[in-house]
Amino acid sequence: METVKDVIWTVDLDLKYTYVSPSVTKVLGYTVEEIMVMNPMSSLTPSSRERVIKAFQEELALEASGLMDKYASRTEEIERYRKDGSTCWEQITTTFLRGNDGSPIGILGISDDITERKQMEKELRQARNELEKRVQERTEDLTTLNEKLLLEISERKKMQEALQESEQRLNLKRLHHNILG
Repeated sequence: METVKDVIWTVDLDLKYTYVSPSVTKVLGYTVEEIMVMNPMSSLTPSSRERVIKAFQEELALEASGLMDKYASRTEEIERYRKDGSTCWEQITTTFLRGNDGSPIGILGISDDITERKQMEKELRQARNELEKRVQERTEDLTTLNEKLLLEISERKKMQEALQESEQRLNLKRLHHNILG
């Protein structure tokens, strides 16, 4: 556990760290000693803090109901602050640590830095939105051009019909002139 890339951590049921792997320094910038005295919730962004608290309450309720598989785990994506003030995204997978009687005594968590993946997802969403915008613009352009083309075709048909009528009248005049003539 001392050499893994992911951060492995444990907290007691009061949400106080009882263990944090040294990889925390590379991921968050804190030394193990610094992180051990921190409240785990204090480094979460407000929206992530709300999600984690809600998830913790849901898991405790499941546990109390007796419906929880004692080996079940839960995975959440959270955003947290690094020591330098920047944020990173982590996928955390947690499960209850259990005492000899099977009751929860703490939480074991594994945090995987997914900041790069989240950035790629954001860029992909932006590219998709830009593409959809361009398709919509092109569709509008083509619709406008199609309407103009249909109008031009209609006008040409009218002109052609008028020309044919004119030619027929002229031919009738010639015929009339030749007969009377």
